[in-house]
Amino acid sequence: MAKERVNASIAHIDEVTQRIASMVDEAASQAKPSQAQATYTKADNLSRAINVSRLCEHDGVSAEVLY
Repeated sequence: MAKERVNASIAHIDEVTQRIASMVDEAASQAKPSQAQATYTKADNLSRAINVSRLCEHDGVSAEVLY
C-alpha cells in the first residue's frame, strides 16, 4: 500500500512539474531575452533539485543531507 502511495505522489509531482515547465515556456516566450534566460535557469535548478530528491528517495537517503 505504501509503495502505491509513493508512486501516486511521484506521478503527481511529475504532472505538476510538466505544468510548471509549460508555464515557464510561456513566460519565457513573452519575456525579453535576458529575462527568458533567467527564467530557464531557475526552472533548470528546480528540475535538478527534484531529480536529486527522487534519486535520494529511491536510494533511501535523505535529500536534506545534500542541501
